[in-house]
Amino acid sequence: MADCTRRRFVQFALGAAAAAPALRAQAPIPVYDKRARVALVHGEDRRKNAYEALKMIEPDIAPALKSKRYVVI
Repeated sequence: MADCTRRRFVQFALGAAAAAPALRAQAPIPVYDKRARVALVHGEDRRKNAYEALKMIEPDIAPALKSKRYVVI
């Protein structure tokens, strides 16, 4: 915004004011009852880190994984 003139500033302000109702009319963000299961692991080997993280949350995700055909990690 090195070339910010008074005219550009007013245009921007009017554009923002015109867009405000549309932004307020958006659908609310849904709230989920269940919390996501996560595991944080630090290390040098990516494969080993992913394995250790999955082992930490295995009891929580095992039932859901049994019903899936494909899993992307």
